[in-house]
Amino acid sequence: MSSPEFDVEGLQQLKDSAAYQHVLQQFEAVARQSPMMGVWLDPTLDSPLLGALQAAILPDHVVEFKKIHDELPHCLRMLNGRSQQIQDQQWLQDSLLYARYETELALAADADPRYGRSICLWLPRPQAWDSASIRPLQKMAQLLDHTGQPRYLRYWDPRVLMILESILTPEQYGRLYQLLHPCFYLDWDGQLCQLTAPSASQQHFPLCQTPYQMSLNHAQWQQLEQVLWVNRAIRMVAQWSHELIDESNLDKRKLIPRLYQCFQRAAKYGFLGENDAYVFVTLALTVHWHFDQHPIVQPYLTHPTAVSLADTLLPISEQQWQSIAQTDKAQKQMSAN
Repeated sequence: MSSPEFDVEGLQQLKDSAAYQHVLQQFEAVARQSPMMGVWLDPTLDSPLLGALQAAILPDHVVEFKKIHDELPHCLRMLNGRSQQIQDQQWLQDSLLYARYETELALAADADPRYGRSICLWLPRPQAWDSASIRPLQKMAQLLDHTGQPRYLRYWDPRVLMILESILTPEQYGRLYQLLHPCFYLDWDGQLCQLTAPSASQQHFPLCQTPYQMSLNHAQWQQLEQVLWVNRAIRMVAQWSHELIDESNLDKRKLIPRLYQCFQRAAKYGFLGENDAYVFVTLALTVHWHFDQHPIVQPYLTHPTAVSLADTLLPISEQQWQSIAQTDKAQKQMSAN
């Protein structure tokens, strides 16, 4: 898969921006805490950014994964950067800049698969990564689906990693966290994030002495197939955060399960398209969480007159939507009294 050429001038503008310099300061603070920094690369995209980064690195700094799955024609790579050496500090900073630029391209192109992530994760460690230490990472990626067929879990992709806590069982996520922690990545808007620590229920599993292999059920695979949709929905919610009826929806730990609930509820009425899901999310989070159960809305959903959800609900007036929203406010006032 070929990735479009990058704009050198745009790259320099990004490097000079205050937003990037803020993220760079955070990154440097993380790097100072460990003598080694692993940079996880995915060469699936033929990215010129990735080529520029690897050209500055000595071969003995590169550890290559064994082939994970036939559907992944390229081998993943881990770069070892010595955080305290000036030569390595430069290309480590470049890895952040290039990754940030990839997020800018992906954001501008929305769901265009050509704009993925080739510079994925940063994994600070006391010692350099080698073929033995990356073996558990590789094993975690090789798993079985609900039919017992070998598949792979693209957990090194930040777009996947950030939603896995909502998809995996407590044990599965606890194992993944044990394997990766500490782990840093850029989220959809280019902010440096640390892998979310497990909840209390996920922390009671002993460390694995042998590589851990997961098996996902049918429902988990269905949720993984909606990764791009969920990422787009998260961006959408952030853009109209001032209109949310519940500010807790800005917390991704709470938001992501609610997005999946909205998808399922829309599908229950026969609306299966992505645009239908976005409309459902918008109404659930800005008007009323149970808007679909309201007497004004129910007849339109149970006996739809159009293919899309937006067209189906078009006859409902703005005044009626305001009335539905007021129902939620009245219920909150009653609960508070």
